[in-house]
Amino acid sequence: MTEYHEKVLDLERQLEKDRKASTDKVNSAKSDLQRLQSEVLSEQEALKSKRDELAKTKQEAEEMEKRAKAAEAETSEKAQHMEAKLKAAQAMEEKGETAIQREAQKQVEKLKKLIADEKDMEDEQVEALEQQIEEVKKSLPAEKPSFRGKL
Repeated sequence: MTEYHEKVLDLERQLEKDRKASTDKVNSAKSDLQRLQSEVLSEQEALKSKRDELAKTKQEAEEMEKRAKAAEAETSEKAQHMEAKLKAAQAMEEKGETAIQREAQKQVEKLKKLIADEKDMEDEQVEALEQQIEEVKKSLPAEKPSFRGKL
């Protein structure tokens, strides 16, 4: 074998080594690529799961906000209704007090009239009795002073 053949053999061996190294690198790169693709898929799935969870949470928050607004509106409506009832009750109470005051004033006036009428009747009775006393006194004989028993 000649030097040329040895060089060719060396070159072929080197080429075979390089091919093997190249193949190892390619296989390693393929393995790395598969691992990275798997990681990307896993991350995409996790991201999709997070997005789904976020969408669900957002929907729940919107529903809670709607319920809160509805409850707030209902509470506000009830408060307005109660306020209207309170105003109506206060107005009725004022009217009632006014009516009670008028009735009390009427009763006071009636009592004053009854007292005045009773006083008038008493005055008339007293006057009638005084007249009767005067008439009885006039109808009695005049008393003569008696001196019997005093001496």
